Amino acid sequence: MLLIIYCKIVKHFSFQQKIGSCLFQSNTTTSSISSMKFKLFIGRQSNRPVCHLAINDAQYEQTGQYTCKTVHANSDGEMASATVLVFTPILDLRLKLENETSLAVDESAYVECVARGGKPLPKLRLQLGGEPVSNVGFAQRTDSPGEGDRLGIIVLILLNCFWVLPLD
Repeated sequence: MLLIIYCKIVKHFSFQQKIGSCLFQSNTTTSSISSMKFKLFIGRQSNRPVCHLAINDAQYEQTGQYTCKTVHANSDGEMASATVLVFTPILDLRLKLENETSLAVDESAYVECVARGGKPLPKLRLQLGGEPVSNVGFAQRTDSPGEGDRLGIIVLILLNCFWVLPLD
């Protein structure tokens, strides 16, 4: 994914760290960090120079607030900011049942919903018959560095249940 942030001003910052500058008089850019993920270039909008910041192969770690600042020798500078959110998609979503799906009264079923990967951690919601289940316990486990599972676990117990059959 390529993400481009542009502004009509001169310097780009991320987390108070200067990424680089654009000098319109000489049509040049300077980079303040060695990462190849960030690239500055000068473009034009409405016949005026614009400083662009491109983030190549955006990752979750590039989530944050990016700021453009003007730099003028004889006046106060101006500033504009944008928050960039980068999500890592969920790799796998599974629902596991550890008992029979047909239960008698006072029997229980163990239902586990597992989402692997994803940053930030996904929110899991379990529903029964389209209605949210309120007593859901959540846990998180990590199998390897950076790879986590988000678990939604519920134990269903049917008490004093009865079925109403429609009359034909």
